Amino acid sequence: MTPKETKKLEKFLLYVLSRRPDEFGLLPDAQGYVKLKTLFQALHEEAGWKHIRQANINAVMLMRKPPAIEIDTNGIRACQRDHMPPVELPDKLPKLLYTSIRRRVHRSIHAKGLYPGALPHILLSPDPAMARRLGLRMDNEPVQLTVQTTSAIDAGTSFRKFGENLYLADFLAPDTFSGPPLPKEQPDTRAPQPKEAPQRSETPGSYFPDLGEMENKPKHHRSDTSWKKNRRLARREKERQRR
Repeated sequence: MTPKETKKLEKFLLYVLSRRPDEFGLLPDAQGYVKLKTLFQALHEEAGWKHIRQANINAVMLMRKPPAIEIDTNGIRACQRDHMPPVELPDKLPKLLYTSIRRRVHRSIHAKGLYPGALPHILLSPDPAMARRLGLRMDNEPVQLTVQTTSAIDAGTSFRKFGENLYLADFLAPDTFSGPPLPKEQPDTRAPQPKEAPQRSETPGSYFPDLGEMENKPKHHRSDTSWKKNRRLARREKERQRR
């Protein structure tokens, strides 16, 4: 990047991180940090900034002393955040708010309600397009939910507002939002199958005796009549020779 392009990137990052993070679906933590991965996702959604990588941000930080932006293990933030919008109670809530969830949790959320995930709050927006934008950061085909705010408040949900595009909720009860039909349940193919009886070998000319039949088959003793008969004949022959 040229020095001019680096300066332009710095100006854009300061706008995103210190003035209007809500415009890009970003919620900084209490110290003003945004996860780097989430920042890159937001930047790459914007025309003209899809090429931005870590090296470009490093160039911004080296451009001036002290830098206007800093990075540590918590993420990235603007050093001056005087114009950051506060998280506050809304004067008036929209009748409908929108949020997105992963497909794989659709069924369980429909039954149990929605709780915050990695962030400390559920992120919602009055703009369905923004809600979908947030959903695409975690799923290729997110499920979008429509939240009835009056019903949610009656069920005990507490809402906060951040900037103009984001609302925060601590919990959404199952009967306070609607969405697309639940996916059909897939049959359980892991059920054990009945075992088949072992097949005997079909090797030609081979015979495998049934051991059970052999055990039950009565044993035959060798007859002793033949040797007795031979003994008698031998004795008679000797008597003839003596005569």
